[in-house]
Amino acid sequence: MKMRVENQNFLQNLYENKISILEFLRCADRELRVANAFIFQTIEQAIQAADADDLDSALWLIRQAEAPEAFLDMLNALMIQPGHRSHQMIVKTLQDHIPSPQSIPFVRQALASNFDYLE
Repeated sequence: MKMRVENQNFLQNLYENKISILEFLRCADRELRVANAFIFQTIEQAIQAADADDLDSALWLIRQAEAPEAFLDMLNALMIQPGHRSHQMIVKTLQDHIPSPQSIPFVRQALASNFDYLE
């Protein structure tokens, strides 16, 4: 199940500060706001489809999740994987919402990597 276009647009408006977080929470589909299963599924589908835009949207949703710590292992793994452009967002999400010493080796490895889009 690919994220619907209207949901992608809604998330983009929130990300670009065109709507407030309160408006998002009031109007967004319930599954968009907090459902960890939906977020996991969206991330996995975005990775399989190599869809960087859907991955960015799903990563933003982690910041709104009821239990963002459930995403620690997935984010650590994504931080060192090529094929997307969300490395900085992943690090920021970990830093702000899921601080963990478990992420340190992954941050070190990501810093030593040469991701194509950063060149």
